[in-house]
Parts: sequence; C-alpha cells; structure tokens
Amino acid sequence: MICVFCKRAEPTSGTTSMTYERGEAVIVVKKIPALICPACGEAYFDETTSSRLDVIVGEALRGSGVRFELREYVAA
Repeated sequence: MICVFCKRAEPTSGTTSMTYERGEAVIVVKKIPALICPACGEAYFDETTSSRLDVIVGEALRGSGVRFELREYVAA
C-alpha cells in the first residue's frame, strides 16, 4: 500500500503518539502501534488499535476535572 496522503512511500511498522482534544481536556497517548509513512509521517491504525484508542481516551475523559493526561497504549 502506498501512502494515500503523499503517494511517495509504503508505510512500515512502528509506533506513534496521538493528541486528542475534547472540550477543555487534552489527552496524549504514546507508543501506539501503527503503519507509518517514512516520507510524510502519516500513521495508519488497524481496527483493533482504533477501538482500543477509543477506550483509552474514553477512560481518561471520565476522570473528573481532567485537563491534561498522558497515557501509554497498552493492548487489551
């Protein structure tokens, strides 16, 4: 598969970080497994990883008064 954004390279296995902003809260999740384009850095997640990210971010947002939280990806 060629990167759909830059169309210059084939993504390879690696890890990345993502920042999610919901209202006043900022959640950063690190060490997420992904396919990453070596040319532009675009990250691609499989369905399992995407679902797990939804759970991680949801758990962080349920904490009362969370303004900023740093989490590390851990497979379910």
